[in-house]
Amino acid sequence: MRRFPGALALGLLAAFLAHTVVYGNDHIMGGFYGAALRTFALAVVFGLVVSWLVICLASRRRLCQGSVLTANIRQLVPSFTGLFAASFGWFWLAEALEDGHAWAPTGYIVLALFLAAALIRLLAFVGLRALAKIAFLCESGNFNDRIPSWTALTDRPAVQAPVARALRLFSRPPPVRFSY
Repeated sequence: MRRFPGALALGLLAAFLAHTVVYGNDHIMGGFYGAALRTFALAVVFGLVVSWLVICLASRRRLCQGSVLTANIRQLVPSFTGLFAASFGWFWLAEALEDGHAWAPTGYIVLALFLAAALIRLLAFVGLRALAKIAFLCESGNFNDRIPSWTALTDRPAVQAPVARALRLFSRPPPVRFSY
């Protein structure tokens, strides 16, 4: 359930990308509601990035590396099937809102949605990695030099036990039993 908002947000981006690939600049996605869809897409993606950044910043103190932080919050990126389904839903909704125009072949639309979902998911992973690095750099700050301290070493030789006492501690191995 925690991936559902991300799937909706990134699915809308994938739908816009696929619509651009399929139809080019022939018409605006969503028709009369195109400006509202674009504004909604920008707001939702901005909100998703801000929420991911907040999660990264909240998690940075308990994790020691940016890669560990990324692996921990990587669960927030929606699955490919969820992202593909969301992009298909957004594409269908946008096409339902548009006035009649010539449809592209269905296989071409599905392929464009498939590739757009794969590309958006890859970009989401790259962006999440960058956010984790930013959060980790915010935590680490500048390196503070430590004032060197000197520890005096004594010149006394190490005390060794007498040879007789050291050999007394030697024990022989147990006898080997032969079974016939």
